[in-house]
Amino acid sequence: MSNIDKKLGLVTKIRNEHSDIISGVHDLGFNLCHLSAYNPGMLTDEIRDHFRKEMKRLDVEVTGFWAGWSGHVVWDFVEGPITTGLVPPHLREERVALTKYASDFAASLGVKMVMTHIGFVPEDCNDSTYKSLVPVVREIAEHCRSNGQDFCFETGQETPTTLLRLIEDVGMENVGVNFDAANLIVYGKANPVDAIDILAPYIRQVHIKDGLYPVDSKKLGKESQLGEGQVDHPALLRKLVAIGFDGPWIIETEFQGDTRNAGILKAKDQLKEWLSAL
Repeated sequence: MSNIDKKLGLVTKIRNEHSDIISGVHDLGFNLCHLSAYNPGMLTDEIRDHFRKEMKRLDVEVTGFWAGWSGHVVWDFVEGPITTGLVPPHLREERVALTKYASDFAASLGVKMVMTHIGFVPEDCNDSTYKSLVPVVREIAEHCRSNGQDFCFETGQETPTTLLRLIEDVGMENVGVNFDAANLIVYGKANPVDAIDILAPYIRQVHIKDGLYPVDSKKLGKESQLGEGQVDHPALLRKLVAIGFDGPWIIETEFQGDTRNAGILKAKDQLKEWLSAL
């Protein structure tokens, strides 16, 4: 396995049929992955014990854990601001508890980074919703710190400048960014290459995927296969390497069915080609 191969990983979701989750990552030629839990009810002792055994047996490392939430969540510009993340005040108490639980589950697997979408963070720092969000994020970050973990915000639903301000206002060394360039595009928030200049000191890990800017005022832009969207990956990777980021590079796709694995393998080859050129 080449040095580049050792730094490539895959995002995979925890689901009811969990027996092939870690082996599925391994069978596609990866030894790194991010686990995503959209249903906290899946974070059982049985699944934890199974993952531990499979990670050891197949020598697969989980480098990040994406903490999602139960209940009504809509990924768009209309209901998204009131259903996603920690921003909606009426959802915070439950989601703080769920995120802490996910942190504990991840810690039991030896995972050192927990990430999530914070939500549509208000750009106005004088907004009462913003002001009340800061201590909530700090509370979760403190819990992650007690588990020896970083707590990372996945880019997308807020502008990079707003995200930077939130990190600075929280003021904790274990708070960082899971940089997802495609999210910045599909949410219409920024040119991801330029966003690196703003968030560089805080980038802990990177999701590799592609997408298109939104053309509907109510709907997100569409995800596309790697290399077929509007993320300038050669420029993006070049700038990330220039600031000292050297992986892991974690491929993510929301495509399902027959196109998923073929798209992952194609993306893996394309990513290796881009990284080899650097």
